[in-house]
Amino acid sequence: MTRLDAFPVRACALAFALLCSSAPGTAADVPAPQPIRALLLTGGCCHDYVSQRDVLERGLEARANVEITHLYADDSSSSPALPFFTRPDYARGYDVVIHAECAAGIDSPLILDAVLQPHREGVPGVNLHCAMHSYRSGDWEKPVAADAPNARWFAYLGLQSSGHGAQAPIALALATPLHAIARGLVPWTTPAEELYNNLALFDVQPVLLGTQKPTDTPLVVAWTHEYGPRHTRVFGTTLAHNAPTMADPRYLDLVARGLLWATGHLSADGQPSEGYGPRPAARSAAHAGELQLRSPDGAVAFNFSDAGGQPRYAVSFKGKAVLAPSPIGLDLDKGGEMSTRLRVEGSARSSVDRTYQLIVGKTSTVRERYNELSIDLREAGENPRRLQLIARAYDDGVAFRYRLPQQPGLDAVMIRGELTRFDFPADYGCWGLNLGRFGTSHEGEFDPVRASRMREFNLFDAPLVCTTGSASFAITEADLRDYAGMYLTGRGDGGLGAAIKLSPRLDDPTVAVKTRIGSDVWSPWRVLMLADNAGKLIESNLITSLNPPTQIQDTSWIKPGKSAWDWWNGPVVSGVDKPGMNNETIRRFIDFAAEAKLQYMLIDEGWYAGAGGAGVVKPGVDVTRTVAEIDMPALVAYAAERQVGLWVWLNWKALNAQMDEALERYQSWGIKGIKVDFMDRDDQEMVDFYHRLLKKTAEHHLMVDLHGAYHPTGLIRSYPHYLTQEGVLGAENNKWSRRITATHNVMLAYTRMLLGPMDYMPGGFRHVRPEDFNSQFTLPRVMTTRGQALAMYVVYDSPFACVSDSPDAYKGQPGFDFISAVPTNWDETRVLAGDIGEYIVIARRKGPDWYVGAMNNEHGRSVKIPLDFLGEGSFAATVYEDGKAVDQLKIVRNTVDRHHSIRLTMAGSGGGAIRLQAAPGSP
Repeated sequence: MTRLDAFPVRACALAFALLCSSAPGTAADVPAPQPIRALLLTGGCCHDYVSQRDVLERGLEARANVEITHLYADDSSSSPALPFFTRPDYARGYDVVIHAECAAGIDSPLILDAVLQPHREGVPGVNLHCAMHSYRSGDWEKPVAADAPNARWFAYLGLQSSGHGAQAPIALALATPLHAIARGLVPWTTPAEELYNNLALFDVQPVLLGTQKPTDTPLVVAWTHEYGPRHTRVFGTTLAHNAPTMADPRYLDLVARGLLWATGHLSADGQPSEGYGPRPAARSAAHAGELQLRSPDGAVAFNFSDAGGQPRYAVSFKGKAVLAPSPIGLDLDKGGEMSTRLRVEGSARSSVDRTYQLIVGKTSTVRERYNELSIDLREAGENPRRLQLIARAYDDGVAFRYRLPQQPGLDAVMIRGELTRFDFPADYGCWGLNLGRFGTSHEGEFDPVRASRMREFNLFDAPLVCTTGSASFAITEADLRDYAGMYLTGRGDGGLGAAIKLSPRLDDPTVAVKTRIGSDVWSPWRVLMLADNAGKLIESNLITSLNPPTQIQDTSWIKPGKSAWDWWNGPVVSGVDKPGMNNETIRRFIDFAAEAKLQYMLIDEGWYAGAGGAGVVKPGVDVTRTVAEIDMPALVAYAAERQVGLWVWLNWKALNAQMDEALERYQSWGIKGIKVDFMDRDDQEMVDFYHRLLKKTAEHHLMVDLHGAYHPTGLIRSYPHYLTQEGVLGAENNKWSRRITATHNVMLAYTRMLLGPMDYMPGGFRHVRPEDFNSQFTLPRVMTTRGQALAMYVVYDSPFACVSDSPDAYKGQPGFDFISAVPTNWDETRVLAGDIGEYIVIARRKGPDWYVGAMNNEHGRSVKIPLDFLGEGSFAATVYEDGKAVDQLKIVRNTVDRHHSIRLTMAGSGGGAIRLQAAPGSP
């Protein structure tokens, strides 16, 4: 059974004022009557219900005294799983139901019974646009009789419609000028719209008629009706397929008056009942002062105030301040800074508690539970601009974003920057990656920094991780699209905390974001992840939850896995006369992948015609043709015979020049995925490239690994074929530097990995002590132990993971059996122990089996690992811990259950891994 609490519920206390004159002498201090309790139902195909919801709520806010609860099914099909289908009592406690769902594919008589039940019992209905084309059954394209089995929904509506013609402006006229609703309306002409046909009318009273060129045949577009034995009042309109019509004040007048008529609060002469008419324009007491939003568990609090002429927010966790009151705002090219003169004009609240599935990632099922507060802000003074702040409080953090709505004077507005700050109440200890400039590959160390040492000229990448003494938090962003990437700097005024700086556009460095005429502007989410300790931040799915669900219907082709790789090791491989970019070398790597039970082989730079090497793009390069030494169709066939798929590397500029042709070619060859490299930017145009690339690769069933990439923002939920990305100082740096230390490796788990998959490129099996290390480009070495090498495949989140060393390095080596067996996609993740920068122990589950990875900094330690996370029954444990030398392991096998513990001893720069296989027959 569908649970009502598994869907978003929008509850907004709205003080609506109808646009007509009130009775003179009404005292301002007379208490208003109880508001009309309205249930708004949305979901299904063909409409942007999130935007429509906001338009309806803000529009009705000026027109009637009503309290709206919003039930929304996040399902864009024509057969949406609306939450009230199995609840005939869904309207209990409401005065009216507003049907705005679009469910043309729902023809179940049982569902229709449930939908109609409250209306049969006397609950009024307001029906908008696509509701007229819902719940159709039988031969609905022909007029039906009122008593026909397939007429029940039409008999409730009062009108049967089967479709519409091409969109064109609709000229509207009053059908019954003396109707109570019509008395407050004036005729008008809509922009291009859908004019629904009228196959049958069932005792309706027309309110508006519409005509459309070229026929000019008048059709009923708004009407009233009485339904059923209780003569339930019903109002309907077929108008407003498109946003401009819905946002038109005349349309909102129509809907507001229809709602008042349906609920009995509109007199015959068109006047609202006392208390449901106009209210003073000043803000209500509920909007003055401070607004507070709490997480569902009550631990996280978001406080907002416009006191003192500057809107600010503050955040606390378990009763203790995390962020001091911090300013918000935007800097626009039209009107300048939009911050200090903003005042709260209204607010609305909603709550969500549901689960969703992640196709790839660190967990398969995510519970998404939050409370939301939307705050409408308007500048004081002449020509005021409007801004909306949407805040969400989750049990594991807070997020907010800006919405700059369409408004006069701001068409094609440009955003020069943000005025968002994260002010600290104390001198927190933090860890950050100070890139120092724009236009980088986002690679570096997360160094410790006190808040008091952060400077305005710093450019910290996300995340910035800090500890308060009683909690840990990370500042980052999510759902980055049509916008510029975010950096964090010290405050310009010398205070404690961080400020946002946006990546500038290359075509105009004074601007960060250009916008389009006729569309709202949405910022990414500004995110504060919160937990009792830094390790718990790793378990959070907040970043993916803040991204929209995937629109990819068929995901069967998306298959995470491990890959052999030719570049990191040289390529160097035995049994080949001249290792390099040629068929013989690639076949040898494919053979290795098959022998090691790896799913893929990644062919790196040099395979396509005119390849320039690394970031170089030569004139005339052609990514649709191979060099003479490579026969790609033959290699794909060779690999497929061995159940191995091929990926290929590409320079982004070369791909961008031939994207459509190239992706079609790769799909025809049978390539499974592409690794796209050297973007090294996060300005708005590069962000747009990411989304364009991911949309087009989905069309061609190609998985993606992004290198030279900016920090993750949760794209794996929207684009599950995007399996991993760089944007990390990874193992490739062993080829030319000493920077890949054990401390750095551990720190990555607490910092960069919080945001999403991380292509660190693990698998180096040539171990030396740190004091014996020197860099070498071919057959590079690592200054960490074999135990840490195994642990990386558990600790690091990467659904596409390279096994980077030469096949020769793994032959007969202890621990390689673990790498062959370990999954890359998980059902559950738990952090068992750790201390930021010191060590980390993570357990991940795939099916009934668990894998544990432990990584250590340069100081040896012993860690006791309780196994109480296991399910019932016994497990075969294989423990891999550091041996006497850096390339040796101590391997122990035993039978354990959830009541046992395992003690793991890690050397300096070491680690260990555990494989826990559920015994046959275990629950």
